[in-house]
Amino acid sequence: MDWLKPYLYYLSPEFWFAVAETFKGLGPLAPIFLALIESVIPALPLLVIITFNTSVYGPVLGFIFSWAGTTLGAIVMFYFHRYVFKKFLIQWFGRHPKVQAALAWVGNKPAATLFIISAIPFTPSSAINLAYGLSDFSKRSFVKTTLAAKFVMVMTMTLFGTAFKEAFDNPWFIVLAIAILVVLFFVAKALSKRHHLDDLG
Repeated sequence: MDWLKPYLYYLSPEFWFAVAETFKGLGPLAPIFLALIESVIPALPLLVIITFNTSVYGPVLGFIFSWAGTTLGAIVMFYFHRYVFKKFLIQWFGRHPKVQAALAWVGNKPAATLFIISAIPFTPSSAINLAYGLSDFSKRSFVKTTLAAKFVMVMTMTLFGTAFKEAFDNPWFIVLAIAILVVLFFVAKALSKRHHLDDLG
């Protein structure tokens, strides 16, 4: 398995942080790309990326760049599933249980459902993009709802990142940060279980 190690490095946060540092001179493109790539490679930890952006660019710009990147990433993957996967590959993969589950799960669910599950950190965004991309859900509704939901989600993670950073000066902030993290994690797990998102991931 040693031959895999060079390739696994490209999936590691360290590699993408190095990329961000290398292209830091490009301004906002580096942090936006870093947040965007998480939608393409779900193994990357979005919380770590947002905390990184917040630490480097400050809470305001870090939030804006992270929100732009993660929202753009979700929309790109939605359109990929809608116009590439669904159009050209669904005839081969349409019988796959996870694909069938994705189509059945979305059904006639309202935009409010998309907002709730997208606004809570730790819900599997890749499964959400897949399910809605393969469905007949309105493109305009997906974009509008995702913009609003990611705003809330990234804001929450930015607050966590800021609290984590401040913990070096005031230890009580780390208690607050961990408490926020734990609550959000269990809320996300409950929502994922309720809406069967874990089956799609």
